[in-house]
Parts: sequence; C-alpha cells; structure tokens
Amino acid sequence: MRMAQLAWSAQHQGRYAELHAALMTTRGPLGPDELEAIAAQAGLDVDRIKADMFRDRDTFAALNHRTNDQALTFRFPGTPAYVVGRFVFPGVLDDGGFRQAIADARAAKK
Repeated sequence: MRMAQLAWSAQHQGRYAELHAALMTTRGPLGPDELEAIAAQAGLDVDRIKADMFRDRDTFAALNHRTNDQALTFRFPGTPAYVVGRFVFPGVLDDGGFRQAIADARAAKK
C-alpha cells in the first residue's frame, strides 16, 4: 500500500513516470528505506514526497477504497484484469489474447 501511495504522490513533483519505471524494474521486497532510495534515484525530493503522502493520506485512502469496491463489483481476481465487452479477463493478455477477446466480445454482441 505504501508503494502505491508513493507512486500516486509522485504526481505532485511531476515524476510519476520515472518512479513507476524504477519500481517496475526492482525485484524483491521493498521496505520504507528501499522505497525512499528508489524515489531519490527517480529524482524525487524524498522529504517533500513524504510530506505529500502524509497530507494526501485521506484522499489516497478514499481512492483506494473506491478502486477496491470497483474491483469487487467486477469480480476482478487481481491485477491486471481487463473488461472487453461483457467479458472479464484476469491476468496478462498478449496481442493475440486481446485480439481474441475483442473478437469474442463482438461475436457475443450479435
């Protein structure tokens, strides 16, 4: 949850893309110290992002709650998940998977 809030708060410094890229290439468990180091390497002001995270904690909690409710409503088993037409596809879809999902949704519509 802390990692998600860190990434969300990075938008205040215009560094979301850089932080996201850094987080996505990191392996293993990440504690607060590792997250701060990654944020610094991505060009974020760590003290500022910590203050932003604290200031925005209620807004982030509400956003997370809404997103979780939506996932439960759609019966998403996890991330990623996609909705194409009336079909829910859990997990990663490659190009062929997306093409098939779209074809299936179009066929079901007829």
